[in-house]
Amino acid sequence: MRIRIRMRMRRQWRRMSRRKRRRRSRRRILGRRRRMMMMMRRRRRRRMSRTRMMMMRMMMMLMMMMMMMMMMMMMMMRRRRRRGRRILGRRSRRRILGRRSRRRILGRRRMMMMRRRRMMMM
Repeated sequence: MRIRIRMRMRRQWRRMSRRKRRRRSRRRILGRRRRMMMMMRRRRRRRMSRTRMMMMRMMMMLMMMMMMMMMMMMMMMRRRRRRGRRILGRRSRRRILGRRSRRRILGRRRMMMMRRRRMMMM
């Protein structure tokens, strides 16, 4: 069946004048190509957004895990230090806390920078 239809199409093609043939073929090809390009772009955009969403989720999960681990480690360290160094005065403890707070501030700045970079990338 398909072969017969093709033969018919070819016969009609031959019957048409050359001018009409050229015009039609070019327009058809351009239209098809444009449609295909548009479809591909849309699909790519959707895929990229989905993959990026997945990546962002994974990154967020990892960051959360890291934060949890850090918190646990900090808690463990604090407990150990409190048990180990009760003899020292209040000054030393304050110094230690000051250092920790500085580190935390730096960490927060880094987090903000990373978030800004990600937003820029998006």
